[in-house]
Amino acid sequence: DQELKNIYDSFPSLKIVFSGSSMLDLVTGGHDLSRRAKLYRLHGLSFREYLNFSQNLQLEACSLDELLQGKRIEEVPKILSYFEIYLAQGYYPFVFEDPHSYHEKVSRIIDKTISEDIANYYSLKTLNLHYFKKILTYLASIPPGELSIHNLSQNLSIDHKTVHHYLTILVSVGLVRQLHPYQGGGIGLRKPEKFFLNNTTLMHTMQQYVGKPVVKGTERELFFIQSMENADIPIFLFRLWGLSKPQCSV
Repeated sequence: DQELKNIYDSFPSLKIVFSGSSMLDLVTGGHDLSRRAKLYRLHGLSFREYLNFSQNLQLEACSLDELLQGKRIEEVPKILSYFEIYLAQGYYPFVFEDPHSYHEKVSRIIDKTISEDIANYYSLKTLNLHYFKKILTYLASIPPGELSIHNLSQNLSIDHKTVHHYLTILVSVGLVRQLHPYQGGGIGLRKPEKFFLNNTTLMHTMQQYVGKPVVKGTERELFFIQSMENADIPIFLFRLWGLSKPQCSV
């Protein structure tokens, strides 16, 4: 980031494009790139993008309003079969390199993110890093949004603030999603946030540490959340009378 700052300041007419694997380093660079750079977060593949790459198609994007108004999407043979594959291993584009080692690569990315990006940026001791993997495994084993920070802190034998801090870190590196309650003001602050794994591929990858199959309803709910947020459509949580489980609101 120091070199980028020097180049930017020394050559004002030069257009610079840079990328990096560590979101923490890019977003919070020590030499204040935030004032100089416009940062983009590259999300994983949408289902449409996955179909275009895997089946050599040219499906056009359509908005949520167009879908709700009944716009017909181009028919794709065996689309439900492709959808099942996408949910399991279609989010990260390196699936096209070698599908057989795909989840192994995702596991290595998770380990690298924890052991290098998180450890170095937050100066965490190696002894504390295993908590992050345990939190991800816990999220993979429960219905979406039903995380209890109180229960998690008891099981991990660490305090509530530390658990919440670790969850916030996992959100910042793109391994976890966080939804906020619909209500604003003091009510919104008092209601707890909900945390989810970032995408369905992570859910399938973490199943090797859970020992039970993915729940179909959980998988589809997470697909909806990742699709809406990746399309920059804000969603919130709200509770309907008579329902014990919070619902998503677009």
